[in-house]
Amino acid sequence: MSLIRTKSTLIAAAFAISTAWHTTADAQNRCGSVLAAQQQQAINPSFRRGIEQAKAQSDEWLAKHPNGDETRAIITIPVVVHVVYQNSTQNISNAQIQSQIDVLNNDFARTNADASNTPAAFASLCGDTEIRFCLASLDPSGNSTNGIVRKAAGGSYSSSSTSFGSNDAMKFNSQGGSDAWDRNKYLNIWVCNLGGGLLGYAYQPGATAGIDGVVIGYTFFGTMGTASAPYNKGRTTTHEVGHWLNLDHIWGDNGTSCSDSDNVSDTPNQAGENYGCPTYPKTDACATASPGVMFMNYMDYVDDNCMNMFTFGQGTRMKAALNGPRVSLKTSNGCSGSTSQTLDAGIVSIVSPGATLCTTTFQPQVTLTNAGNIIITSATINYTITGGPSGTYPWTGNLGAGSNVTITLPSVTVSAGSHTITMTVASPNSGTDANSANNSSSKNFNVTNSTGVNAPFAETFQGTFPAAGWVVNNPNNDAYSWTSYTGGGQGGSTKSVVMDNFNNSVKGTIDEFVLPSINTNGLNAPVVDFWVAHKYYPYMNSTTGETWIDTLQVLISTDCGVTYSSLGKLSGRDMVNSLQNDTMSTAGFTPVGESSWKKFYANLPNSGSVTIKFRNIGQYGQKVYIDNINVHAAFGVGVEDMITSESFAVYPNPASGQFTAKYEATQKGEVSIQVVDLTGKEITRLDAIAQEGANEFMIPLNHFSAGYYFVRLTVGNQLAVRRLVVE
Repeated sequence: MSLIRTKSTLIAAAFAISTAWHTTADAQNRCGSVLAAQQQQAINPSFRRGIEQAKAQSDEWLAKHPNGDETRAIITIPVVVHVVYQNSTQNISNAQIQSQIDVLNNDFARTNADASNTPAAFASLCGDTEIRFCLASLDPSGNSTNGIVRKAAGGSYSSSSTSFGSNDAMKFNSQGGSDAWDRNKYLNIWVCNLGGGLLGYAYQPGATAGIDGVVIGYTFFGTMGTASAPYNKGRTTTHEVGHWLNLDHIWGDNGTSCSDSDNVSDTPNQAGENYGCPTYPKTDACATASPGVMFMNYMDYVDDNCMNMFTFGQGTRMKAALNGPRVSLKTSNGCSGSTSQTLDAGIVSIVSPGATLCTTTFQPQVTLTNAGNIIITSATINYTITGGPSGTYPWTGNLGAGSNVTITLPSVTVSAGSHTITMTVASPNSGTDANSANNSSSKNFNVTNSTGVNAPFAETFQGTFPAAGWVVNNPNNDAYSWTSYTGGGQGGSTKSVVMDNFNNSVKGTIDEFVLPSINTNGLNAPVVDFWVAHKYYPYMNSTTGETWIDTLQVLISTDCGVTYSSLGKLSGRDMVNSLQNDTMSTAGFTPVGESSWKKFYANLPNSGSVTIKFRNIGQYGQKVYIDNINVHAAFGVGVEDMITSESFAVYPNPASGQFTAKYEATQKGEVSIQVVDLTGKEITRLDAIAQEGANEFMIPLNHFSAGYYFVRLTVGNQLAVRRLVVE
């Protein structure tokens, strides 16, 4: 049974997290550190062993240095901030990132402006932890960097209506995030749209390398920009970095008794976490008399402006981590790069043209990178084409350090034949490029000069088949091939085309017909639809016991037929309008009226040349008929103009078992969610009433085959479509 959940029921689903903070509204839910350990243990049985070994290393150092590091040397940790953003608001500024680094340095050095707010009873326990932080100036390859990686969220997280949560997806390119830098040399911090009331989370030393680091919601990072009160003083990151350096919550994370400990001797026992901004002194069942609990400690849950201290004991425990499981950070060179400003624009790749063009006119596209540490706002793109034109394109924009942008140049025209295009970037910010080695790229391409006929396109098969420009392929040159059928078609017409699998007893023969090239660039959301008539007539081979079933496949090419990709396959009952088996054994099937025909559709790309191929794979079954092929726009306006990407999302994607379609409704009303395969066949459908606000429709996938599908949301006369991958 499919379920609907409105916004009010979603909060309780957001707590399978690592060591984490929750908003005050979620105070009744326990801390996620134990859940995180259980979650990781379930995913990776060696997780607990790694944490225990790291703690043992720290404890060994603590036993030898009970008063801390006698050298009193400052340890500086290189930091890389991965900004994984879904829109421009989430792509926080360099200044906001620097404000968070400043908070870390002040909090860990005890130079924070609110240090004077520490009660006198606790002030003598506070001091400099002798730990500092810098934005990395050298990346893992030894190149200059500003310590910031900006990455547009990908996959199912590309829409801001889908938050990351605590599943670590933001830490992997393959899952829509950004891969970690070497955790032995850098503290990785990911800033993204966490959602679900979650401020941040971190893993203690010993976690798997790929997930080791700190994650912070973009509205809780730093002290400016998107930082939102009461979590706008940067203390979420201070708290999570404390966990990353082996601190527990101040009340201990193993239970609720007063014997529980955070393994730090100078922090008083307390019964649990505190929220908001308590009045000092605050007592509880474990600290029954003044000065009470140390709620102003960074490892409690109070608001940012009520936190102001680490104890000496906490500082020693963190130094133990930096002399034990995180000792390699002490020799990292991540902060030793040049801090001077460097202009370095480079060419990553030439996107267009591809290897083969079906038209003599195209728009060159090139991906530009900022390999320096200064924002690039302008550059000159030069291009030359052998046997063709050359030119210069002045680009302007805002390209941050470490970021890429794909630039589309004006159209150019070349002759048919082979060419080489060379593209070069010069004069970033009207200055001198510091590294000329990455400034140029070249690509070979071939032009066939076969621009397609303009869509919309329709074929009713009422004329001669094959018509001019069509191709019929009969690879084994036998008596069976696609031919015109004059006994009737779909929609009351007199003709269609047919493939006779009934009389062809040779297994696996392939026969194709290919439409002329079609230009779909003028269409908004182009599709192809067509009608099929067929009877399901499996042939049982008495010798081998095999069941042979006919198959119809639709393929497309955008490089003039050099390569094809499949839009989908139809076989067996897929092609049958009536699900009754064909029991005929002496005659081939012929369509009788509209009840014999079934309509299919598939999405097409926007391209100057789309070649569509219909392929029959005969299995000694029944005749296959096709009629009324149309290439046209799916909708009068674009999907995103009707239901925005922010209001409709599908996740997880890829999915298995079940998936969720999330719809942010502006008002209560009827909605329909339909899942179709690539041919347009409906697999499942859900009709429901959406409440105003966030709605989640959970749809099971148990009966789905692995592959690609489309999820169609219909609200009144509005429609949106999202692609879904089923594993």
